[in-house]
Amino acid sequence: MKYFCSILFLTWFAIAIQAQTVTITANYSGGTTSTLKTIGDMDSVGDGSKRAFVKFDLSTLPANAVVTAATLQYYYYTGGGSTLNNSIFALSNDPATTTAATLYADCGDNSPVTAKLAYLAWNSTVASYYNTPLNTTGVMLINSRVGTWVGMGLTRDVGGTNLYSFRGYTNATNPPKLQLTYYIPVACNAAPTPGITATNNAFPCAGEVVNLNLTGT
Repeated sequence: MKYFCSILFLTWFAIAIQAQTVTITANYSGGTTSTLKTIGDMDSVGDGSKRAFVKFDLSTLPANAVVTAATLQYYYYTGGGSTLNNSIFALSNDPATTTAATLYADCGDNSPVTAKLAYLAWNSTVASYYNTPLNTTGVMLINSRVGTWVGMGLTRDVGGTNLYSFRGYTNATNPPKLQLTYYIPVACNAAPTPGITATNNAFPCAGEVVNLNLTGT
């Protein structure tokens, strides 16, 4: 009995994972009470009376970029040491066009839309840049905002009255930054050549999904 097997199609989609890193400088920042918004340096007070905010323009990222990691970089320059955290939240509203009262609430809103992105643990009095990686929620937020902007609010956990200040976007030397690692997914469609026997099992491009349909007698 003679057997014949024909491959109707073989398609695989590959993701070209070549990580790239970009650092974006903030284009807006400041501090806000429930009645007054100030632009520039990011101030946060331990009693919760003032909250910091920062905004980054993501329009320079490729439209199909997939962000895998994000780190908030900020320059601390004055304030008292403490073991209290700054909780970092996503902003629902554009801080540049939002009133002080709305922005103040937005900076500390723990609703699902603005779930915590990270904790900025602060117990140092040394003026320097510090890095806080964002959690999975933060990375997902940034992926949902590629091509637009992303804003974050820093709210000091209640306790004490120390003022914590970070340099803002108007500071030419030490502005807040957002470091992103991302890749560009590339679709790879391929089909075998009839009559040619494969010499190995290597894909012509690295594969993630493989669809096979075999028929024969």
